[in-house]
Amino acid sequence: GANAVQGARMAGARAIAAIDPVEFKREKAMEFGATHTYSSIQEAPENMGDSTWGRGFDKVIMTMGVGDGDALGQAFWLGAKRSKIVVTNIHPTAEQSIAIPAAMLTLFEKQVVGSLFGSGNIRRDIPRLLELYTQGQLNLDDLVTRTYTRPTPWLPASRPAWTLTVAESRARPLTPSSAVGSFLRIARRA
Repeated sequence: GANAVQGARMAGARAIAAIDPVEFKREKAMEFGATHTYSSIQEAPENMGDSTWGRGFDKVIMTMGVGDGDALGQAFWLGAKRSKIVVTNIHPTAEQSIAIPAAMLTLFEKQVVGSLFGSGNIRRDIPRLLELYTQGQLNLDDLVTRTYTRPTPWLPASRPAWTLTVAESRARPLTPSSAVGSFLRIARRA
């Protein structure tokens, strides 16, 4: 979510709204470039006049981790005419439908598209992202919320320990069960 906000800012979006029930994440979204934040999908349309003059958003990017068809159906209404709703979350394989009115899809010419890893080209995009980072345009440092150092007993004392840098996607303590799939993990030498 935070990187979707940064991407929208770098692309020149006038209004960038972040929706998240966790207050800490809404505050971070403002730091990354959001102009408006909402605690729920239901709250956003009520205040859409403040952010989009009542028209809706040109792009709606779903970054909720595990997708939900009902939430996608609600997010559909946040999009303006001819908007694109980009789904980056992975939906359960048992979920066979989403709640989108087909007539509105046609009448409003909206697009619903999936995107895995930003539909990126690694050879082109990684160097570009590193360049944006070194120029100070892409904020990766503030994505890291905690760093854990784990001693490595199998290495000689002269070699450094490995550090686990964690960019949390949930505002809850790190536990073995929540670590899998809930955190971006990057191992590097300390």
